[in-house]
Amino acid sequence: FLVKAFIVILFNNLGGIMDDLDKRIIEELNKDSRLSFRELSKNLNIAVGTISHRIKKMEEDGVIKGYIPVVEPSKVGYDFIAVINVTIKRGKLQDVASLLDKFNNIVSIYNVTGNYDAVIIARFKNRGQLNNFVKELQTFENVDKTNTSLVLNTIKEDIRVKFD
Repeated sequence: FLVKAFIVILFNNLGGIMDDLDKRIIEELNKDSRLSFRELSKNLNIAVGTISHRIKKMEEDGVIKGYIPVVEPSKVGYDFIAVINVTIKRGKLQDVASLLDKFNNIVSIYNVTGNYDAVIIARFKNRGQLNNFVKELQTFENVDKTNTSLVLNTIKEDIRVKFD
């Protein structure tokens, strides 16, 4: 099946400052996270030791969270994507989030503004699996309401951080 490697990146919100070299390293790793330090060094015309030090520092600071394959969900049986808006009782978002930890098919959970408190993005193998998930979600004590939309077509999906 289709697998592309990519890098999961989180900006360092602890006050760390990324310079242009860090950004260039991340841009190269976004193209292919399997590149060796030597290959990165050659591509960027920077010493291998500098590349190694910078990457290790970004890993320690939580800027680079990990390296994972990008799997095409439909190639492994996940043909349904649902966007589930959830209304949660005041102050109970973390309680609901803790209950959702057990579901491996959840891609993202966002705390949002507007008419709902949270948005869940999840993948399912079939309608029955989606139906069972939504019914179970609605039984959670602190979930007041859900509104589910089924994604018809993915137009763009890319979680890599890109720099201006």
